[in-house]
Amino acid sequence: MDISSILDKKNIILAMQSKEKSDAFFELAQCFKENNIITDVKGYVEDVLKREAEFSTGIGYGIAIPHAKSKYVKTTAIAVGKLAHNIVYDSIDNEPVRILFMIAVPENGNDAHLKILNKLARKFMDENFRKNILAAENEDFMFEALRIF
Repeated sequence: MDISSILDKKNIILAMQSKEKSDAFFELAQCFKENNIITDVKGYVEDVLKREAEFSTGIGYGIAIPHAKSKYVKTTAIAVGKLAHNIVYDSIDNEPVRILFMIAVPENGNDAHLKILNKLARKFMDENFRKNILAAENEDFMFEALRIF
């Protein structure tokens, strides 16, 4: 799956004010709701939190990839959030998180999210890529950085 096919500039937030993990999930889910990706913010976030309880999606490098298959998702999409403040996340490297890539997948969807997770995780291994997304100051720059893979 091509990441750019499920990413829309409207689902990029570069000034997230959340200071807690669950608040960040709600902020990104609200973006999904406003852009007709999900039908219910609370229900979707509960599914993300349930998934997060199984194993933290904080992959290190200040990045997390929260995700869930959910009956509240209409279509597969990614929301990107850059936090104004680092948040404690229980990441594998025990470092706080600064950027979230939230993946929404319909409950009856295939395993597209696994392909997306794999592509993202591989891309995040590239130090220059991480620096570019951390330095993104506008949605256009973030979109272009992500669109290339």
